[in-house]
Amino acid sequence: MTPPKRNPIPALDTDGRAILRVPLANTALHAKVFPEDFQRLLDAGCSGSWLLNDSAVKAPSRTLNCRRVARLIAGVTDPRVRIHVRDGDPLNLRSDNLTAKRFKPPVLKQRRPRD
Repeated sequence: MTPPKRNPIPALDTDGRAILRVPLANTALHAKVFPEDFQRLLDAGCSGSWLLNDSAVKAPSRTLNCRRVARLIAGVTDPRVRIHVRDGDPLNLRSDNLTAKRFKPPVLKQRRPRD
């Protein structure tokens, strides 16, 4: 995969841990991610050029599909599992800020047959 057009910026989070601030293609905002997670995504074939779309950070992959970065970092492939960010910031993609929750579809009430 080609290197990102916009280079991530090394920084420290509020806990003093090393993070990368990844510039997002269609905005002046940055996503926050641990360096090891960013490198793991690059090694898996994802682009380092991320974008913000529908309030989710996405990254193009080798297959040209845009994948949600939070799902990739959390290692979730099951479509019934949702990723939630603990602090409510969709740009904070540090792995310790992501939780996976299984989605329960709504239970439809059965209609009683009419007499």
